[in-house]
Amino acid sequence: MDSYSSSAKIPITGALMQNYVQKAATLIGDVIKVENDGKRATIKTTDDQFIQIVFTQPLMTPLTNQCLIEVYGIVLSRTQFQCHKYKTFSQEMSDKFDRKTYNESIAQHIKPCDEQIIDMPPVLTSDDIRQQLDQLIASNKVLLFTTSTCRLNVMVKELFKSLNVEIVVVQLDVIARGRELRQALTARVGRPSLPQVFIAGKHIGGCDDTHRARDDGLLAKLLKGHDYDLIGSGSEELAALTRVRTAS
Repeated sequence: MDSYSSSAKIPITGALMQNYVQKAATLIGDVIKVENDGKRATIKTTDDQFIQIVFTQPLMTPLTNQCLIEVYGIVLSRTQFQCHKYKTFSQEMSDKFDRKTYNESIAQHIKPCDEQIIDMPPVLTSDDIRQQLDQLIASNKVLLFTTSTCRLNVMVKELFKSLNVEIVVVQLDVIARGRELRQALTARVGRPSLPQVFIAGKHIGGCDDTHRARDDGLLAKLLKGHDYDLIGSGSEELAALTRVRTAS
């Protein structure tokens, strides 16, 4: 998947799985068992946790027991990981890999994303939804429109976390008049899909578009030119926003 870039590959251990459910991450472990259908495998992580790996695409190369593997994807639960990409290591590299040092490094450096729910009064008037949308876009440096069940927003959040950029998330299935706001958003950007990202008032696009903008330098240019952080400009109409501050 092209949208799954290095910015989303946060290394974790098996014990940290429970803290990263529905988030993008990287796991390393030894293959213990490969199911006959080739779609699932069990690995023992570097901290001796047994995790089931669910592959989203057919295996390009056969996996053998005891081989060291690095998987990239989404944490589904405390014991299950959805793999989007993977790579295997030679026996020599596996033998030289210091699992204890790797675990210690993760414990010292990994920091969870700090998320704070901001509660605001719901929309009570019949104000123009398009005006509300314009105000949201103009008032926030980095704005992510999504839903509470959208998995792609995880990758977008992790991208901005890697850049140490604070973002504002609008969950359209949670806020008051979210359905009407989504209709206005669709009309504005010309597509119904989510997530949709705006930076400094400019529409960037969805998950893939945002990663491409990072790769070609557009994100850096937009972020450098606008150094402010406003959450809705104090408007009482902007309900159920999530403020996401990246870990330093």
